[in-house]
Amino acid sequence: MKNLSQRSTRGELPNPEGFGLRWGPLQKLLAEQRRMFGESRDAGFKLQELRDRLTAAERAEELALVRSFRSQGDEPDGAEAAELRAEVERAEKRLNAQQRALRQVEAEITATAAKHAEEWRAEVRAAAQEKAGAVEDAIRRLREAQQELSAYAALADWLERPQTGFGFGPGPHVIDTFNARGVNIGEVFDALVQDARETAASPEERQNLQYAALGLVTTQAPGWQGTAPPAG
Repeated sequence: MKNLSQRSTRGELPNPEGFGLRWGPLQKLLAEQRRMFGESRDAGFKLQELRDRLTAAERAEELALVRSFRSQGDEPDGAEAAELRAEVERAEKRLNAQQRALRQVEAEITATAAKHAEEWRAEVRAAAQEKAGAVEDAIRRLREAQQELSAYAALADWLERPQTGFGFGPGPHVIDTFNARGVNIGEVFDALVQDARETAASPEERQNLQYAALGLVTTQAPGWQGTAPPAG
């Protein structure tokens, strides 16, 4: 996954292509927004450059006018500042129009997303469930690898004292911390699995999973809605 988002006037917008999704109506608008956002940004930089040049020209004109009074020479005609002032005005009008057009496109993006929300939400949740399954598979492989590591460690210990019996268990393996109680690796694995399932779930499903983890329910049959935690 890469380029999951793009800049907008209101923060970040998602980039469906980065997720491997093909949302034609939205992608066309997002491409337009991306182009216009870049053009508007560049126009803003150009406008600031023109303003800086105008400030310098006006300052130079003022100094030249002072010198003309001292020398009784010709006063500056102010042509450079006048030309830059006109350029700044044109650039300001252009930037304002670009920003209005950009806001229109972003409003269309919002409307398009709302129109297709139900259809696309189902697609995203299906993909999220697939990724959650991939996370669980990775954690299962990690558990197995950790258990194999324990077996090799036990074998190395036995070679130090071959007169003792050989044996090893699956855990619990504890990571030392500065706290009084270390972190149980098995609990970490369980928490990662729980997090993956909750992340991929809908808000309702997520609540049910959380209740189940707290032991507030006794069944998770299809259509199960969960039991709210006791008051207080």
